[in-house]
Formats: sequence, C-alpha cells, structure tokens
Amino acid sequence: MTAKDGANWQATLAEVERSIDDCLAALAKYESAFAKVLHEPVPPVPARPLPAPTAAWDDTLADAARRTDEVEQLLDEQERVWGRWRQALGQWQRTLDALPPGTVGRTPLTATATTAP
Repeated sequence: MTAKDGANWQATLAEVERSIDDCLAALAKYESAFAKVLHEPVPPVPARPLPAPTAAWDDTLADAARRTDEVEQLLDEQERVWGRWRQALGQWQRTLDALPPGTVGRTPLTATATTAP
C-alpha cells in the first residue's frame, strides 16, 4: 500500500466517523423531542359499560363466523389454483430450457391449432 492509498483510507475513515457523529447527533435530537412527548400526561379515557349480550349480537357473530369460513375456503381454493399455475409455468419453462439452442423464437412449422369453445 502506498502512502497515497493510506491517506485515502484515512480520509474515508474520517468521513465515516463524521457521518456516524452526525447520525448520533440527529438521534439525540429526536430522543429529546420524543422524551418531551412521552412525559406529557395522557388524559384518561372514560370506561363505558359493555352492553348485555343479545340474540341479535349472537346472530351477527354467527354470520361473521360463516362468512369467515367461506373466505378461508375461497383462499384455500385460490392457493391450490395458483399452485397448479406455478407448476404449469415451471414445466413450460423447463420445456423451453430443454429445447435445442436457436429453436426458441422461430415460427412453428405446422399450422396453429385452434380449440372449439
């Protein structure tokens, strides 16, 4: 290492130290500002009595549970469909990778097949 490289290294280290000092100074400023906020008294929230359970509330909870079950079933189905799609995409990519070089991007030799609706 030459003297010039050593000086460059020392300048870089000095710059890193200055940056760390700046970060610590900013952190100290934020800590002091937050300390003021955290030490302010919080007004108490008045406690409200809970209403007595009713049949309507029970019906609402039962309906929410049914809807939750439906959503979970739909999400499970969607996960299975995406899983099959990912497998098909992976197989397609492996098929493309297995083609000889230069065949990808060429026009097909046979007519394109169409499917009936």
